[in-house]
Amino acid sequence: DVDRAVAGGSWPTTLPGPFCSWCAAAPRCPDVPDIALAEQELRAVGLGHPDPDEIDEPIDVYTEADEPW
Repeated sequence: DVDRAVAGGSWPTTLPGPFCSWCAAAPRCPDVPDIALAEQELRAVGLGHPDPDEIDEPIDVYTEADEPW
């Protein structure tokens, strides 16, 4: 519902709760609790995602499989 509302140019009525930490719209939601954002960050770090502030250079995602020949 959140994605459809935002895509339509509006923001839905929200009811913050424990599910906020799993919502992709949480970083831009005006009602999200701070703890939900902290849980998202911890989950990302736990999955091995680098902290964007600690990346010195762009990550090259090119592989030989990308070559058309």
